[in-house]
Amino acid sequence: MCLAEITLFNRRSGEAERMILVDFKKALQGGALDQMIMSTLSVFEQKLYIYPTCLDVRSRSSTSELNKYAKTRAVSKTTLKKILSLPPNTPDPAIYIISGLLPIEAQIDTKSLILFNNICRQNNRSKEKQLAYRQLLIKPDNSNSWYIAIKKLLYKYDFSDIIQFLDNPPKKFEWKNIIQKKVDLYWIHKIIQNSRSYPTLTYLNCDIFLPRKIHPIIDLNNDNNPSKGALSIAIKLKLVTGTFMTQSKRASFTKSEYPLCKLCDDEDEDIEHLLLKCKVLEPIRSPFINQIEDNILKDASISFYKLSTNTQTQLIMDCTKLRHQNSDLLLNRKTEQLCELISRKH
Repeated sequence: MCLAEITLFNRRSGEAERMILVDFKKALQGGALDQMIMSTLSVFEQKLYIYPTCLDVRSRSSTSELNKYAKTRAVSKTTLKKILSLPPNTPDPAIYIISGLLPIEAQIDTKSLILFNNICRQNNRSKEKQLAYRQLLIKPDNSNSWYIAIKKLLYKYDFSDIIQFLDNPPKKFEWKNIIQKKVDLYWIHKIIQNSRSYPTLTYLNCDIFLPRKIHPIIDLNNDNNPSKGALSIAIKLKLVTGTFMTQSKRASFTKSEYPLCKLCDDEDEDIEHLLLKCKVLEPIRSPFINQIEDNILKDASISFYKLSTNTQTQLIMDCTKLRHQNSDLLLNRKTEQLCELISRKH
């Protein structure tokens, strides 16, 4: 949540940044970010309110437009990673799961299908509707026709034959609701499935992903000090996405580095060692472990140190994932919120 990085976007307000920041603010309404950050996003959104012309949903057929679309998609992912203060090598599914946003492809698909419905609801004598019938009957599936692209989109989102929507078009708001449900369902499944192929996302609860709902690890709604909490979240996001550079990871990239922890020189420094085992960090760690025991584990009648190492690490990283595991510890939602607040101070 780096405000300094957000202000840099003003210099290069490209097409993807506009769409991402408009939708990112909507996804984080309701106290997800502190007032300072929300205010910054609001001002920036006003400057970038108009959707870019390069995202014109009627012109994705030509090679040049497809190249532009691919660049826009790449920039949108880079922008979202910058907003979350995550490095470029962050797995793509993670940024959508954390932010509650859908990929820009989903947004463009939605607008394309809404435009198609606008054409379907026109009079049968309109040129656009007559052109739709003619091209759908004549053009092959490998054609660059926009209507053929829409036909493929409908199949992609598990709709029936395209002609029926021309003959009996749904009402505007009914269609929007149908589209949102279909698009959400498709991308929820795809993003969660893709996340399973990244070992670095082991500690992130990916199954909790819902469009337009932020992940609990960046929710500052219950934080008494949201400005300080936002700084802690930036570090925690690197931990749960596997992009935090431990000494073990640094040694795997550079032969001149050693995996041993530079603080204690006892063991290789990985995430578990950093959070749980480093003796030098014990005076800093102990007060927060005691808070977890007093506020979280007291009712469960179990000591933090009697939990498995994996459960201990998961409790600190993203405690919401414990409810999806065969864990030796189960928390209710209120306890999860409290545990998240404590773990940010760890």
